[in-house]
Amino acid sequence: MTLQTSGTITLSQIQSEHGGANPIGMNELYRGGSNVQNHNNTDGTLNPTAIPTSGTISINQFYGSSNNATVVGNNFAVMTSGTYLEVGKFPNRYTGYDARTSGSTTGIGSASDNTIRGSNGTDFTVIALFTTNGQFLALPTFVVSGNYNAQQASSVFGYTTIKWGSLTVATALGVGNYISSDNTTLFNGSLASAPSGTANITFA
Repeated sequence: MTLQTSGTITLSQIQSEHGGANPIGMNELYRGGSNVQNHNNTDGTLNPTAIPTSGTISINQFYGSSNNATVVGNNFAVMTSGTYLEVGKFPNRYTGYDARTSGSTTGIGSASDNTIRGSNGTDFTVIALFTTNGQFLALPTFVVSGNYNAQQASSVFGYTTIKWGSLTVATALGVGNYISSDNTTLFNGSLASAPSGTANITFA
């Protein structure tokens, strides 16, 4: 529920909307931190004032903010899942889409639209989205064009979860790892389900 835009606003209201543990302090409420997400209802795009990411912070900067982003326009890519199975005693199965120019999963899947829109309306070019399943490894891999090294997925995209149609394929996307050789940034997270078929790819 969006916080009011005027009148008295309390720390308990902010905590109810954005999260945090008691006793709550203002230092827990920086945008892009562990509680307040970085998206269009916290960065000043749709709320009156951007919640700071560091430095001075005050209660009145939370007017009109919301824990949930507002979807702006067409935010989905369209992809068809492919599969690559390693050879060996304990093979990993890779399922999804990978348009990178090197690596064992290169060329799996396809895309008729590989742009996905973040919460603030920015379009990102998806280079790869696949899951790895094996006896010793289970994780999603999300790769976009550009340098977002050491930045939290919540700050870059405004989201930390990705869906392949109705399937949640990645949650808790973390910090970006920039790969300079192909100007891409890789984000890992926690695996939910493997991609399947042709579907819209969305942030959630």
